[in-house]
Amino acid sequence: MELLGIAANLIAVVEISVKILQICSQYGQGVTNAKADIAELQQEVETLYDTAKKVKTLIEGPQGTKLRASQDFALKITETLSVLSKVDAKLQPPAESSSLKD
Repeated sequence: MELLGIAANLIAVVEISVKILQICSQYGQGVTNAKADIAELQQEVETLYDTAKKVKTLIEGPQGTKLRASQDFALKITETLSVLSKVDAKLQPPAESSSLKD
């Protein structure tokens, strides 16, 4: 049962990683000064994405039920998901207020 929770968190990490990469790409097209920062963030997110996909493949593979995920690993995945969610929220464009539309 613990493996299912880890797998679900890994899927969420992968999904948020893809979303962050898309936002970085859009941001990079609009702000030319930030290319170095964006490239660095993209590299880190891509590395995390690749690692999460590999772990997910292991967990879902034939040996997945034999793998014992440590509490530390599960905690790190949860922490990573939290950090990526915060980064994603910060990268979202601000919502337009209704008073500006009038």
